Amino acid sequence: MVELARQRLKYLDNISSILQDAVRTSPAGSLVLRNTKLNGLQLYMRKNGTEIYIPFSEAGPLATKRYHIYVLKLVDQEIGALEKYLKAMPKIRFEDALAQVPDPIKPLISPAIMTDEEYARRWQAEIYTGKGFDPKDTTEFYTRKGERVRSKSEVLIANALYDLGIPYKYECPLVLYDGRLIIHPDFTILNMRTREVYYLEHAGRIDKESYAKSFVLRLKYYTDNGIFFGDRLLFTFESDDMPLSTKDLDAFLRHYFL
Repeated sequence: MVELARQRLKYLDNISSILQDAVRTSPAGSLVLRNTKLNGLQLYMRKNGTEIYIPFSEAGPLATKRYHIYVLKLVDQEIGALEKYLKAMPKIRFEDALAQVPDPIKPLISPAIMTDEEYARRWQAEIYTGKGFDPKDTTEFYTRKGERVRSKSEVLIANALYDLGIPYKYECPLVLYDGRLIIHPDFTILNMRTREVYYLEHAGRIDKESYAKSFVLRLKYYTDNGIFFGDRLLFTFESDDMPLSTKDLDAFLRHYFL
């Protein structure tokens, strides 16, 4: 809010300068509106204490000046209000209070209201057991976080999430059907805007019939448990002829999480 107020104040300062220049270069005098029973609304130019009748066809410049003066008054009122607001605001937001606490006692604190950063840090610090790898699997793909994943495309996804500052867990177990089934989504992602958990599955061989069938079954698992595609369940796809696009991936992640 403070940063938005500063941006708004900077914008209004610029608008005020433009309006002041417009008023300064306007014709001398001011526009006076008078309603008469006989002729209705009539316009006059007031200048040096004298009022002179002017037809509507000649009143444009003075009407514009009158409007600019009115708008300038509103702008100046908002500038004054924002300046008072910024002066009254504390230098440290309550969201940043935990950062001011000495490090040795931070782990002892359980804040009633956590900042997004602290919430994400604790969420990512939760310990879980991933799916694991077959000892016979000699392929090794590692992300910037140093975690092992199963494909080059998953490296791209993990690194994109990491670079964008989006909290995620790789192959974190998800319990379905009241404990009767446990699956491991490729990526479990925390939406920082809503603090909701999303699941991202990458279909890396969607052009293979057997793979596509198993993927459809996996979709059914999610749907049966109230997790719907396009809501909190997201997919990325690729085939032999159409690999994962890093440009599309970046736009996709920004759309949902930033």
